[in-house]
Amino acid sequence: MVLPDRGPTPTARMLGIHLVDMLAHRWDLARALGTSPVVPERLTDAALPLARANTAPGSPLNGPGGVYRPPFAAEAGSAMDRIVALLGRNPRWSPANDRR
Repeated sequence: MVLPDRGPTPTARMLGIHLVDMLAHRWDLARALGTSPVVPERLTDAALPLARANTAPGSPLNGPGGVYRPPFAAEAGSAMDRIVALLGRNPRWSPANDRR
């Protein structure tokens, strides 16, 4: 597969990126609706190391022009909390505490 401005990317890497993104968007939607996402543990267990790899120092996904915000500090919590924190989301975010 080829990513724009990134060149050829192995299919397994692309699938890992998509898995992490799909779980993060599931979290986004659930939180926006005021609920917690229900995600099978086997998916979060598989996605957490992928999220770590996707956001590792030097990754083009979180560097200048990348798609992820700087990681949000969250060492504790569920695997899903740690995944979204790695992508720059506050795992404790809710519509009620959004101060925009």
